[in-house]
Amino acid sequence: MSLKKVVLPKELIDIPGSDSSFAVRGISMMDISVLLNQHKSLLESLYQRFTADGATVGTQDASAILRDIAATAPALVASIVCLAAGGGDDEEELLIAASLPLPVQIEALEKILKLTFQREGGVGKFLETVTRAVAGLNLQVAKL
Repeated sequence: MSLKKVVLPKELIDIPGSDSSFAVRGISMMDISVLLNQHKSLLESLYQRFTADGATVGTQDASAILRDIAATAPALVASIVCLAAGGGDDEEELLIAASLPLPVQIEALEKILKLTFQREGGVGKFLETVTRAVAGLNLQVAKL
C-alpha cells in the first residue's frame, strides 16, 4: 500500500460553549525534532529533574510526569497541541493553542498522547526516548 493512501488516526476535541472543534493526531519524529529545537533548554531542565538521583523516566509514573509538564511548561503544551492539530509553526495557530481553556488543552494532550503511544510502548517509553535524544544533544554540544 502506498503512503498516499494512509489515513492517520485523529481524535476530535470539542470546545465547550462553542460550535468549534479541532482534530489532533499523534506526534511524529519530525514533531519531536521541532519541539527539541523550540524548547531545548526547557526539555533539558525537565530531563535533569526527572532523571535526578539516578531514576529513569521509564520507572517513574508517566501520568505524574505529564501533569507536571502541563503545570510547569504551558508553552511546550501549546506547541504539542499546535503541531498535533496541523498548525506547524504558524504563530497564529500557536497563540490559539496557548489560549485554549486548560481543560481543553489537557483533553487534547491526553488524546495526542493516546494516539502517539498506541504502538510505541506507552508514555514512559516515549519520554525515555525523548530524554535520551536530549542527552545526546547535550553530548554533541559539549564536544563543540
